[in-house]
Amino acid sequence: MIKIAIIADKTRLPIFMRHLPDETDISIIYATDNVNVNENNLANAQVMVVDIEFNLAKSFIQKSSKAKKIPIVAVADQAANGFRLLENGATEMQLHSAGQSPRYFCRMLANKIRSASKRDQVNKARNLKNPRFSKTLRGDKVIVMGASTGGTTILEFILKSMPTYAPPILIVQHMPPIFTRMFAERLDSICHISVWEAIDGDSLTQGLALVAPGNFHMGLAKNADNLHVKIIDSPHVCNQKPSVDVLFESVADVLNNDSKSVLGIILTGMGNDGAKGLLKLRRRGAQTIGQDKSSCTVYGMPKAAFECGAVGKQLHLNDIVPEILKFIQK
Repeated sequence: MIKIAIIADKTRLPIFMRHLPDETDISIIYATDNVNVNENNLANAQVMVVDIEFNLAKSFIQKSSKAKKIPIVAVADQAANGFRLLENGATEMQLHSAGQSPRYFCRMLANKIRSASKRDQVNKARNLKNPRFSKTLRGDKVIVMGASTGGTTILEFILKSMPTYAPPILIVQHMPPIFTRMFAERLDSICHISVWEAIDGDSLTQGLALVAPGNFHMGLAKNADNLHVKIIDSPHVCNQKPSVDVLFESVADVLNNDSKSVLGIILTGMGNDGAKGLLKLRRRGAQTIGQDKSSCTVYGMPKAAFECGAVGKQLHLNDIVPEILKFIQK
């Protein structure tokens, strides 16, 4: 039985209350037309349905998404608004078209609720493939990578080559929301290491790669000597969100003189995101690699980094993996 909570406009709420109970595997445990919900009322819900005015829905979903609470199925009257709600953190989206019968609409909505509930099970099952490995402390090795156009296949190639004992890997791939999660889940299914879309507070752990979530920046933070990621909702940098520069500069600032234990890698992509941050890492003592022109889909980001002096070694993709393994084994 899937337990759901509903926040809906008072004109729509009766539709849900009348027809969703027809779905025998779905139980409504809380329903309201007030967006100011007491979190205690949502404690046992597995999925939340949100069907309110667009700007209210966007604000509510952004807040819930950043906190990584229960999955949300957003209802929208227009496809464009629906996709914008997905970009802001909704798990699923259901269109409510004019003239659509309430019964049919709720049947389609129920399918999205079931899909979202499975997504929740995936999120709750974020278990390390190699739980014996310890959390990373300041001074331990860390790998940071940034990519854009053409980066997904290259990151797959690199991560599939990583051994189970690889140091923590932080990744920014320019990609919209939802797709970063799907990308991480696909990598997790085919790699020896664990690959997750990052959640605020995730600890850096050996054998774990964290992918920055779409529409949020990812940075590094520390609590005493323990390192963890922070997810940041701030303006675009280099026209990107997530931005490679935000990650690289954050790592350099937090680790400072311990940056010598960092390997920074800039991969294929358009523009110059990551060049400034990689230069900062190199100046703090990090080893840095830039992908060469011949193996890039777009030689933009690596070129900018090379030209500003941020790249210690410029390598063909086939030579990047051996260089990473050499770093790991030192």
